[in-house]
Amino acid sequence: IQTSKAQVEELIAAIEKQESDIHELGTQIKKIEGEVNTLEADMKAATAVRDTEHSEFLEQQTSYTESLYALDRAIQLLKAQDFDRAQATALLQKTAKTMPGMRRVLAALELVQVKEATAGSQPSGAPAVAAYEFQSGSIVSLLESFETKFKGELDEVQREETNQAQNYDLELINLSNTIDYMKKEIEEKTLLKAKRSGESAQAKSD
Repeated sequence: IQTSKAQVEELIAAIEKQESDIHELGTQIKKIEGEVNTLEADMKAATAVRDTEHSEFLEQQTSYTESLYALDRAIQLLKAQDFDRAQATALLQKTAKTMPGMRRVLAALELVQVKEATAGSQPSGAPAVAAYEFQSGSIVSLLESFETKFKGELDEVQREETNQAQNYDLELINLSNTIDYMKKEIEEKTLLKAKRSGESAQAKSD
């Protein structure tokens, strides 16, 4: 009888341990599943941000490429004939109607004119002299300076795109690896939970 009582107590203890393990495993699985859901949401958000960044890059790249093409055409036209700045500006404005890239060129030209006007209104001194020297330069030289400036800005845009793409790829690899590891952990704990449930059911039937 004592042996039978000891066996019963041992069986009850085993069932309680199994039930405790089942509950603990269930809690762990639920926690990891929540973490996986969070990481998958992070991955989706990172992809949305990257898509937006890439879309903006393509727009900027197209804009700069069109502007550089327009500048090249304008420089060729102006070199073929002798234009003063007013005539050249009029020609560029006319070209802008059929060449979208010329708009950035005109905006840069207007900015230079504003700076010149501001410098010219200053008391006599270095700024005014510098403005005078700049005004006396040829329009072709000015456009060539724009070309150099735009190429530099396009290079910077492309470098930024490359960096953003690399950062995104690294982030995605890290998230994917973490998610894969967690899913494997869920699978292992789920199998162990099923095993403990089977053992508990067997012990209860005994």
